[in-house]
Amino acid sequence: MKIKEGYEVRQVGEEYIVVALDDTLEEYRGMITLNNSGYYIWNKLKSDISYNSLLSDLMNKYDAPAQVIKDDLDTFLENAKRVNILET
Repeated sequence: MKIKEGYEVRQVGEEYIVVALDDTLEEYRGMITLNNSGYYIWNKLKSDISYNSLLSDLMNKYDAPAQVIKDDLDTFLENAKRVNILET
């Protein structure tokens, strides 16, 4: 899975904002803000990566209970699918 072409992240102050580029403006007109862990996931999803690889990477990076990391990742991916910016 990976993020579809036509989207990028811009930093505005302390926040990361997902913006649609010219070709995708008509497809998506919303705004997505990312926290630091969301930005980390976004960058991992720039290249094709499996769910298990991404989950393993997050578990190695963050010192949190495995279920919390999995739930947060699942929420991020569900939201990305809902707004149609994730290729699976």
